Amino acid sequence: MNLWIPIGALAIYFLMNQRMGTMFSNNQLDKIKAYGKTKGNLDFKDWTIVGIRGAELNSGNVNTIPNVRNHFNDILALIKDDNSFVYKANLDPGNPSMSKPINPEGTFQISEGFYKVGRTTHGRDVWRDGQKVRIREKAFNIINPEGQRDKNRDGKFDSQDPVHTLNPSFGINIHPTNRRNPKTVDSSSYGCLNPQAYWEDDIWSEFRDTLYNDSNKTWNLMILDSKKII
Repeated sequence: MNLWIPIGALAIYFLMNQRMGTMFSNNQLDKIKAYGKTKGNLDFKDWTIVGIRGAELNSGNVNTIPNVRNHFNDILALIKDDNSFVYKANLDPGNPSMSKPINPEGTFQISEGFYKVGRTTHGRDVWRDGQKVRIREKAFNIINPEGQRDKNRDGKFDSQDPVHTLNPSFGINIHPTNRRNPKTVDSSSYGCLNPQAYWEDDIWSEFRDTLYNDSNKTWNLMILDSKKII
């Protein structure tokens, strides 16, 4: 009997049996993949990132919930074939970014649609020898995202706000929160997407490493409202 197992297969087996993210039910996974195929011609043969607004997972199925700003009431998921990792997340800018936007044109929020995601780094502050030091960590960059800016400062993204496609140098990233045990989004997002996890949490490590250990350098991202796949 040949007991040799390819290292790649062993790594996948270990990952799937030590998971931090939960899973979609088979029925829910079929609905998401059908939507992605119909609307974005996605085949999910490679890892695909899925962001679902106003959503929570209940027994493997997506429930629609109010998408209240500054709360982790969205889903970020990774899907490949019949495998899924599902994480509680935030897809919208937090409160501080709405009241004091970095850009004078207003805070950016990514729109529903289909995008490409690549590797990047994102800064974070750590304490070393009693001093705050800025370091760079592995993260992900959404390439040319389309969305709206809250130009009129009314705290809403609607037909009154201009639509923009961002140049990659401005960066909308996928990265973890900027504090441990986050209950609210706050300054963790000025338009970026965040799983509800800190940089050193296992949840973020699983999400990051699943993609960084992949042979691909870019991945598909699908953003949609939960009502589309109920």
